[in-house]
Amino acid sequence: MFYPDIYGASYSGKNKADEMLYVQISKLPVLPALLKLRTHYAYGKQTDYFDEPNCIGWTRAGNDDHPGSGLAVLIRNIEEGFATKEMKVGKHFAGSTFYNFLDPKAAWVIIDENGRGIFKVEGAGVAVYIRAV
Repeated sequence: MFYPDIYGASYSGKNKADEMLYVQISKLPVLPALLKLRTHYAYGKQTDYFDEPNCIGWTRAGNDDHPGSGLAVLIRNIEEGFATKEMKVGKHFAGSTFYNFLDPKAAWVIIDENGRGIFKVEGAGVAVYIRAV
């Protein structure tokens, strides 16, 4: 499915007062990466972490039909500072290392014996962690 407005678009038209209006929707540079992550890693049971109003997260445990799948996502809407959230990706990832695909220079996360890790997002933005191979 293709959504042209997500990739950027220009619109124009008149409003009720017969004034010409122009709207420019900018492209989202991160969108191709997010689509790749969704296609290859977002499988299995989803667990939501909606416990804070300014930082939400969720994990997908992956499944056998999609080898290598599973991820952890954090989204934050405050510019200053950072947020961390402990989330469970699954015991089958115990001992694995996850990294932020959108910022590979960010600190990596080691998953503990219970399948949990402490994930971080900087400023207002998104972090998507996948298992390092």
